Amino acid sequence: MKIFKRILRIVLYTLLIVVAGAIGALVVLTKTERGRDNLAGIISRLASSDDRKITISGIDGIWSGALSVDHVVLEDREGAWLVARKVAVDWSPLALLSKNFSADRIAAERIELARLPVASTQPAPSGGTTTLPVSLDIKQIDLPEIALGQDLAGSGIAELAAKGMLKADAAPLAVETVLNVTLDLKASEPAGGIIANLLKLPDAPPVDIIVSGTGPLANWNGIGTFAVDGKIVTQLTGRHQLTDKGNHVEAKGDGDFARFLPENLKPLFAGKTSFDIAGTATSAGGVSVDRANIDSDAVHGTATGIVDPAGTSDLSV
Repeated sequence: MKIFKRILRIVLYTLLIVVAGAIGALVVLTKTERGRDNLAGIISRLASSDDRKITISGIDGIWSGALSVDHVVLEDREGAWLVARKVAVDWSPLALLSKNFSADRIAAERIELARLPVASTQPAPSGGTTTLPVSLDIKQIDLPEIALGQDLAGSGIAELAAKGMLKADAAPLAVETVLNVTLDLKASEPAGGIIANLLKLPDAPPVDIIVSGTGPLANWNGIGTFAVDGKIVTQLTGRHQLTDKGNHVEAKGDGDFARFLPENLKPLFAGKTSFDIAGTATSAGGVSVDRANIDSDAVHGTATGIVDPAGTSDLSV
């Protein structure tokens, strides 16, 4: 029995030394500027792979509950594609002891998204459901400035803002999100630009697009203006709703479309033409058209029904 107690005491002392050493290492790595830089380097290396590189710089306030990071850079084989600047996390470090990541607020002063990342050359993990090492409870996500690069916004300027929250259980992964999106998109391109060529506009004139809106992504409302060669072509209001059937979209507005149509159709759409469209892109891959109304001085058209490429379509015009 004495030998057992002695062994147990040695084991306990050893564990205490290990814990004390770990705490000491954490103090060194978090309480000094050089230590924090070393910690950022360790995290960056652990999070990186052959296909991606993550660089974290300027970590501070780890144990205060007010964590800040000067910037985070995400890179792939073609270089940097995302930069997050002045990241702030108001969180509870002690919650990690119960395998929970709890934060009152996560914010980034500015997100710069130059492009989408290229596909990884490494095979994806096979089978199983997605799991997290800890549960997530983020009460507020605040991203006031998201700048999109030219690969995403063309030659114009696109800036977004987003607010939301996030909850996710560790295993199995079940995510509950409420994402409020504020969109303020202004894109202008000279003659011969991407938008004009994609729309096959005659002579590829200058194009201006303004889109703004706000609300939760599951019930989002916005307005838009599309101008060609300095003249407004159309103004519209739109709505997106996430339903149990799929993504429901509504668009209503009017415009002057005659000059973009073939000669034999121009008389039908002379002057102002109004439109009112509502439909759902179903989860099965089809489109359910609730209404599609077009009115001009010369024509009135309406359509309803279902378009299903993989099954039976029932569209009446």
